[in-house]
Amino acid sequence: DLRGLEFDAVIDLQGLLKSSLLGFLSNSKLRFGFKGTREGAESFLTHRFDPGDYFGAKRHVVEMNLALAHYMCRVLQGETSDKLSAAYPDPSIYKNAEFPLPAPEPARVEKLETLLAKSCG
Repeated sequence: DLRGLEFDAVIDLQGLLKSSLLGFLSNSKLRFGFKGTREGAESFLTHRFDPGDYFGAKRHVVEMNLALAHYMCRVLQGETSDKLSAAYPDPSIYKNAEFPLPAPEPARVEKLETLLAKSCG
């Protein structure tokens, strides 16, 4: 079923063997992910973005994922590997990126406020 969907490209944001393997099994010719992950996940990728210390705390995971997506877009636009670097793009290009959370239901807010009032009271 997965191969029948005929994906043009796959992006693996997890960096795990199982997520990388799913990308491979999709039969997509282009599979993007992080270099330097555990479990040998990068062996199933066709394009590896080097985020530096993947397991370090220097970059937030959202910033790393956006950088990988940016790298993928540049490859898909035809930039050759000699022009691509592992450098992170200027964060200002993400100024329109949003990660909205749904508003909680009023009943849940009321319940939480009641619980907090009792425990802090």
